Amino acid sequence: MIITLYDSRDDPTADEAFGRWYQQQTGEAFFLNQHGAHQATLHRAPCGHYVFHEPVRLAQRRKVCAERVADLRQWAQEAGIAIRDCTDCNPRPI
Repeated sequence: MIITLYDSRDDPTADEAFGRWYQQQTGEAFFLNQHGAHQATLHRAPCGHYVFHEPVRLAQRRKVCAERVADLRQWAQEAGIAIRDCTDCNPRPI
């Protein structure tokens, strides 16, 4: 399982690092946008929710990234985090 975490509360470079990771994706990677301690939304990268035309704090909420949905689901289960799928990007593996 290969998971990459971006969280600007722990790393001042996380916003820029997540932005670079996100821009390199072509639809075969996925990420969780964590809302609080026990909830997250699963997105495909790229997703229409993440189109920005000005600097923003991309990793203000923890981003958990992986190439496989199964890895993110396992990580979330082990961390006690409930996942809901984004209804816009349909984060089902192709």
